[in-house]
Amino acid sequence: MRRSRTQSAARLVLALALAGPALALQDPFSPGERWEASAAAGKTPWTPEDVALAGDAAFVWIGLRGGDHALELYDGVASGNQMPRGVVTRQADETTVPVVAAGSRGDRVFALRQSASVSVFRRIPVVFAYDPLQAGHGEELAPAWLHDMGLQINGATRIASNRSGDLVAAAVWDDSRAVTRVDLLSGDDGALLGRAEFPSIGLSALDVSADGSRVAVACGLELHVLDARARVVHTEPLGSSTSAVSLSADGSTLAFGQLGALRTISDLFGFGYGPGLTLPAIGAELPARIDVSADGTMIAAAWWNYSTGGNVRFEIFDTIFGFSLGSAHFPGHPGAPQNLPTSVRITENGFRAVMTTWGNGQDPELVVLDAGGFGPTLTIDLPGSARAVAMDATGTRFAVAHKDVHAQSFGASGAVRLVDSGERSLQTTSTPRLGGKLSMAARFPGATGGFFLMGTPGAPLAFPGVAGQLLLDRRSLRVIAAAVDGTGRMDLDLPIGADASLLGLQMNVQGAFRTSQGLALTEHLERPYVLR
Repeated sequence: MRRSRTQSAARLVLALALAGPALALQDPFSPGERWEASAAAGKTPWTPEDVALAGDAAFVWIGLRGGDHALELYDGVASGNQMPRGVVTRQADETTVPVVAAGSRGDRVFALRQSASVSVFRRIPVVFAYDPLQAGHGEELAPAWLHDMGLQINGATRIASNRSGDLVAAAVWDDSRAVTRVDLLSGDDGALLGRAEFPSIGLSALDVSADGSRVAVACGLELHVLDARARVVHTEPLGSSTSAVSLSADGSTLAFGQLGALRTISDLFGFGYGPGLTLPAIGAELPARIDVSADGTMIAAAWWNYSTGGNVRFEIFDTIFGFSLGSAHFPGHPGAPQNLPTSVRITENGFRAVMTTWGNGQDPELVVLDAGGFGPTLTIDLPGSARAVAMDATGTRFAVAHKDVHAQSFGASGAVRLVDSGERSLQTTSTPRLGGKLSMAARFPGATGGFFLMGTPGAPLAFPGVAGQLLLDRRSLRVIAAAVDGTGRMDLDLPIGADASLLGLQMNVQGAFRTSQGLALTEHLERPYVLR
């Protein structure tokens, strides 16, 4: 067992079991690895290259290199060593790793796959959508729809969706014509909503605002901003190509990297984008990966020193004054392998970010930073290089894809791990299934009694003398009383019928506690789906 590195005992400490039998059932209110997924014994090994959370983190969606499958789908709530809920078999002419995307809706996940045309050097890019709610028992997933990009390429591909998953953006670089094509698609049925093409020397980044109103695509030395119908609303010249591009929730703030600086531009009052913040690098740095908070006032950045190849600096800063609100620095070590940032994700409120790297053999590959914190909140040593990370809306659950060795070392195996910080006061403890039960746990130290509230999500509502906000519509409330133990924990085990009409039903649950100060409500909803 390898230990996580933290700076003080007050911070979260996480130990990952990297070998041996399946992980034991864990306390949902303790930080730890919830499950691991890797190639089954005797099967062709695979390495996960891309990962996304879907359906309010009910599902983990991954794109694979090697193995028998191009794509696999896992339950977000589980424990131990996991088998996939659904798979997509790799076709004989599928020569590249799919890139994946997903939103909060539970009935759609997306992948951009490529199959060989006349040779492996000419490939046909196709966008596929699949329905996780129909998956079960490791069965083959049938496409809900597909969209042919209408090109034969030998270049980069990108895919992204808005927060809900109702809009999908797919971008490919056609090397034969030196053109980047961007298609905007309906998440429902794959209908083409708009198409744009730009002369370019490459494709390096793609992002979609949470509301779907803006799409940003970095093509060589130009950065284009599109509306929801793929019409260009702004073009920004770049001094250097960048893979660091991120939009705020409404698309009014766009952050992007440059050689030696991180910049923002903002669309003020709908009059067009104008200059914003310029944050200079330290020495020979560039921002390798970035992510912007929902309101555009906070940015998480992973800086990489291109001169040494080993120095990595993680940072959260505000976009108004450029003040650093949290940072962690991992300098290179003599003889250590190259360390390169691979992913950055920030919560909507901007107060937490998770960042991953290739690693250098000594420092952690996954780092969680909190704004206003002193050093990392949580760090994780992985067996090899992190390839990608996804974070849920609460900033407490992370799906990380990694190789079993360093990115620059030969190796065909890897794994996806689901890690939970244990900070949420309400947790789903097992996947709800037809004929099974809905199992949840909530905890509030010092509570003397409690209830589980079920209903339809509503506008947050505050009450005098009540800590927290009601997140459910009062007219739909169902109240279930629960006993509270000495630690302030209460559990829910609600039977689920075997009626097939319940398949895909999303349940909405909030916890409420009686305390000496009055009633206290949990800060978020748990929203699991009934599955097979």
